[in-house]
Amino acid sequence: MAGYLKTQFNLHAFSLQKVLYYSYADYLESKGHRLFLASFQAFDHGPVDRKVWRKAQDNLKELQEKNYDFVQKATLNPSIKKFIDNSVKKYANFFDSGQRFENSDQNPTHNNGTPWNRAYSKGRNTLLSDDDIKKYHYLEQIP
Repeated sequence: MAGYLKTQFNLHAFSLQKVLYYSYADYLESKGHRLFLASFQAFDHGPVDRKVWRKAQDNLKELQEKNYDFVQKATLNPSIKKFIDNSVKKYANFFDSGQRFENSDQNPTHNNGTPWNRAYSKGRNTLLSDDDIKKYHYLEQIP
């Protein structure tokens, strides 16, 4: 999915991670199961999937070129592609602003009680649990 988001929407690193997280969390909260496999950790600036972060750091070209047949897979379930595309529309511009990266007060994942906040309080890079995402994602919703 990260490859699809990068090639189709050219998201920068911060907004890419945020769109991935919010897509995952929104879907998990509404449907009760994962949209895709991910392991989000509580990095300083919010939830980050370390594998995607490393790929974006070490081999961006591979991330962009390998969308792992996402579009073909998504055509089997058009509602999934629509859900993801709507997530991009909803979240990409909101998080594309550098001020949300620099200022944690403007980063809704940093609100008290959010899944990120609960994991981060246990230590940097702690995994966010799906149970916490289901229970507390509502605390990080954007207007």
